[in-house]
Amino acid sequence: DTVNNIFTQLLCYLDRNSNLSLYGQNKTNENIASLWLNMFKDPSICVLTVVNNSYSDRYDVVNNGNGSPFRALFPFSFVFCSAIESMRYEAEKLPGDLSQSVKRLVSTSFPALKSYPIGETELSSYLEDFVHMRGYVTKLPFNSQVSVYRALILKETEGSLKSFCDIHAAFWLHEKLFQQIFTLLDFLPEIEN
Repeated sequence: DTVNNIFTQLLCYLDRNSNLSLYGQNKTNENIASLWLNMFKDPSICVLTVVNNSYSDRYDVVNNGNGSPFRALFPFSFVFCSAIESMRYEAEKLPGDLSQSVKRLVSTSFPALKSYPIGETELSSYLEDFVHMRGYVTKLPFNSQVSVYRALILKETEGSLKSFCDIHAAFWLHEKLFQQIFTLLDFLPEIEN
C-alpha cells in the first residue's frame, strides 16, 4: 500500500499540466527531453512531499490552467511559474532593475538552472504555459492572447526572450495594461489570429 501510495503521488505530480506526456511526446526534441530529465533529477525543481493518505486511494492530477486545463509545452513550468510569482514582493523591494532582481532571487532558488540549455524557443514555450497559468481570462483566441503578451514582453526585453525572469518582470510591470487591453478586446467583435 505504501509503495502504491508514493508511486501514485509521484505520477500525479509528474503529470501536472500533462507534464509527463510532454516528456513522452518530445523524444524527437532532444533538448526538451534532456531538460525534462535534468529537471526531474534536480532536487530544487522536482520536489515531492508524500502524504500518507489512508482515507482514500484517489489522487487528483492538478492542472494550473487559468480558466481551462492545458498541456504544458515546457517541462515543469508550473514549478517555475509558482516559485517566481511568489518572489514578486521581495523582487519589487530590491533596488535596481526588476528583471535583474528576479534573476538574482531565481539563481538562489534554482542554482542549476543556468547550466540548462534554455534558448528562445524553449522560453517561447514557457511563455505559452505562463499565459495559460497567469494570463487574464478573455474571449480572445489563445494564439491572439499569446501574441499580445509576446509583443509587450518583447518590447520590454528589447526584442528577445532571455529568461523566465524577463517574462515575469515584464508582466508585473505592465499588469494593468494587459488587463485593460484584454478588457477592451473582449468588447470588440471576434478577432482573427
